[in-house]
Amino acid sequence: MTSPLINLFPALSARPLLSQPFLADLAQSAANAPVFGTDGPEIRDLALRALRREISEGEVADRVWRNHAIRFGNSVPGCDVKVVGDSVEFHAVEQEFAVFDPIDIPYILTWIDEAFQGSLNLIEKNKGEVIMRIRPLSVFEAGARRAFGEDAANWYYVNGEISRGAANREHAKRRQQIALPLIPTFLEQAGFDVPEFVYAIHDLNHAVDVAGIHPELLAIATALHDSISGLPQEFQETEFVPMQLHDLSELLRVKELTLPNFLKRVFLPWEQELRQLQFRLVPGLERRRIVDLCRRYLDLVFSEWIPRLKEERRASIESYRTNLEAAVRQHL
Repeated sequence: MTSPLINLFPALSARPLLSQPFLADLAQSAANAPVFGTDGPEIRDLALRALRREISEGEVADRVWRNHAIRFGNSVPGCDVKVVGDSVEFHAVEQEFAVFDPIDIPYILTWIDEAFQGSLNLIEKNKGEVIMRIRPLSVFEAGARRAFGEDAANWYYVNGEISRGAANREHAKRRQQIALPLIPTFLEQAGFDVPEFVYAIHDLNHAVDVAGIHPELLAIATALHDSISGLPQEFQETEFVPMQLHDLSELLRVKELTLPNFLKRVFLPWEQELRQLQFRLVPGLERRRIVDLCRRYLDLVFSEWIPRLKEERRASIESYRTNLEAAVRQHL
């Protein structure tokens, strides 16, 4: 069911059909997907209509999301699931719900509610009991556009996890992916396979967060991610590079950071790699290897990244690079 709020943004219907692979998969498999039960044929037909552009991709996503929410809520002992208009409500004792909630769904809804200045009324708590209102994805998208700007939020839908590089490049275009998997899927944050709805609301959390980040910061994060992920294999095997790539993919809670503070956060794992040398526990040969690795890392990353920046940004970034190089020289 699609919220009337989506009609406030007619540009949605004109944008490219970003979710075509997701819709095509639904058209092929939804009718027999166990996660949908008897609703499978209806969802398949909706996907076919969206592929013909008779309805929006968001309408299909709303229907899948609703099904996932109901299924998850019914799987949690003691959770009373109610369908109220186009929303699904979970009524539960918060402490008991938490046992079956690997990502703290009440926290996610509280944070989104705050980001949208309470306009969606997503959560209520009273004496240990909690009501969680799961609005349609189209309503969240409209809320993000109101909060961050009409061009800020452009959801598209995928079947499961996509590469971090692909996600980042779409983020730079202000497009945010939300996975609506048809089977339990591994979630790194939880460390195990999670129900379909849990995976989807985790992605929604990121989509809302990324929608609030300034486009220039998104472009810089994407350029950095591409530069670092393109380094030779010897760098990929270090501890600091995977940590940097993870942070550049997550981009959680960075929209309030200035560019210098954002860069300090990105390069913190690299600096920590150097700091371990101060403990004098690193053998001389290994020490020289680490220093050389860090020096070559700066040369490779910045030579790839700086040319992509706006001219007025390059001087400040070169200055930051000089500071990092000074940290390397301290260990020569």
